[in-house]
Amino acid sequence: NLRSSDCIATRIWFDRRVSTRSPSNVVADTWKDVGATFFNLNDLHDEYRDPQEPSVVAMDLYHTASLMSLPDDELVAKLHGFLARAEPGFADAKIVESAVVRAPQCATMFSPGSYRHRPRQVTSIGGLFLAGDYVKEMPRHGADGLSQERALVTGLMGANKVIHRLGRGRPARILDVDEDEPHIAAAKALNSLSKLNPLIR
Repeated sequence: NLRSSDCIATRIWFDRRVSTRSPSNVVADTWKDVGATFFNLNDLHDEYRDPQEPSVVAMDLYHTASLMSLPDDELVAKLHGFLARAEPGFADAKIVESAVVRAPQCATMFSPGSYRHRPRQVTSIGGLFLAGDYVKEMPRHGADGLSQERALVTGLMGANKVIHRLGRGRPARILDVDEDEPHIAAAKALNSLSKLNPLIR
C-alpha cells in the first residue's frame, strides 16, 4: 500500500569554478510536476574542495516518469539552463562531462494514511533491521519527513542496532540538522496554530 516514484540523479562537470549562494538548494520552474535539487559538490565533497578544481554539480530530480526516456544530452542541456537561472554564474560555464542515472520507482511517495502501512525497523527475523525513508520509527530528528536524509539517518540507526546486538563495534554518532531559519520556524508555528484554530487560514 506504499506507492513509489521514479527519480533521476545527475552529475555535471564544468570547465570553471562557479560559486553558489548556498551549497544546495531547490530548483524551481523546471518540468511540470517534477521536483529538482542541486548540490554544489565543491562545497560538500572533500575530493572537489581544491580551489583549482572546476565546478562539479549534482542535480537530483524527483517524480520523473515523464523524463525517463529523454536522451541524456537533452536532459543535461535543460538542467544547465535551469541551474543558470538559479545561479547565473553558470550561464557562461561549459559542460565538459556529465553522468545520468535513472532509478525507476526508487522513492517512496507518502500520502495521508500511509503511515500505518510502513514497516518497523526491527523485524521478526533476528538480526535483520530495515532502513530507508519508509520505515516507521524514528526519534525526533530534523530529517524526519525527508527522503534521502531520513534514509541516511535510519541507516545509521540500523547499523547501531547491529552493533548493539553483536556487542562490538563503534556506534555512529547521529547529528541533528541545523535549526530552522526564522521564516521557516514562523511558518511552522503558524501552521500549528491553524490546526488548533480553524479561523487562522
